[in-house]
Amino acid sequence: PLLAARALSALAGAAAVLLLGLAALRTDPGAAAVAAFLLALAPGVVNLCHFATPEAWVLAATSLTLLLATRHVGGTAPAWALGLALGLAASTKYTAAALAAPALAALWMRRRGPATRADRVAWLSAAVLALAAGLALAGPPGSSLAASLRLPDARLLHPESAHAFVDGLARAGIGLGAAMLGLLALGAFSRTAGLPALLVRREVVVAGLAAAAAFVATTPGAVLEPRAFVSDLAFNAQTRHEYKGLVGEATSWAAYLGLAGDALTRPVLVAAVLGLAVAAARSWRGGRAALVVALAALAPYALVASSGHRAMRFLAPALPAAAWLAALALAAIPAARARRLLTAAVV
Repeated sequence: PLLAARALSALAGAAAVLLLGLAALRTDPGAAAVAAFLLALAPGVVNLCHFATPEAWVLAATSLTLLLATRHVGGTAPAWALGLALGLAASTKYTAAALAAPALAALWMRRRGPATRADRVAWLSAAVLALAAGLALAGPPGSSLAASLRLPDARLLHPESAHAFVDGLARAGIGLGAAMLGLLALGAFSRTAGLPALLVRREVVVAGLAAAAAFVATTPGAVLEPRAFVSDLAFNAQTRHEYKGLVGEATSWAAYLGLAGDALTRPVLVAAVLGLAVAAARSWRGGRAALVVALAALAPYALVASSGHRAMRFLAPALPAAAWLAALALAAIPAARARRLLTAAVV
């Protein structure tokens, strides 16, 4: 069974490479092959795909999310498909939840008209649900939930951490609901199709529901054992700033840059950083897919680097987009001979 699981991990890694190449092929044909090649040869990716662990699968799910996000921007992939891929990625490894940032950007940047009545009804329903959940968690139901959270070893999850986690969920729900209602109100009173009216989209709600459905379908314990599931989440939140009970530095921005260099090689990391500038320039000129790719690298990095817990495997959701950004930087070199030489040197 272990050998079969490791073989499946290798196949999942190969699928990640293929999906990344397909994603880049549509928007950046000149960079697609190099992006896939850089991901396939990245030492960290090769290492992670040797083992029967979730990382190879999250690489595949991340590449699938990138593929569907960039195609949604182009109008060829539905919102529910993007949501399903996002939920699957988050279920495979929780750090992939950071891919919600590029997914949301893709949902908002797809060209379409201002909000319709259907958009406003879907948005209002989601806002009320989020606000109600947040208010409930901020009151006695939330206190009762926090008091009931525990792990089999009672020493692991601290009571104050459980309460802090539930309080954080409450604030997130209230903040999200209030922000959504605010956008809805601004859009309703706007005389023109301003930004609030363009952001109120039912596709965001559809993608969110699809992501939740995919997450629950692939993480049934969230429904079958909800208290244990939330206890695990609270413990994960607690260990963002400790390791085996030891508390060190609160953040790891420089450390994760070093780990990214180990995972991709330092030349590829430098190219990826330069690729961020290329993506920013393209975004400024209207290249919407470039912003999605940049966020797909930055958001997972920011999530893990803002904690004190350090391990290269937590960077897995950022690696496909980082390889794509590196390929963008190399493809932007105008002279063909210099481009080929630098690409060979980076590889």
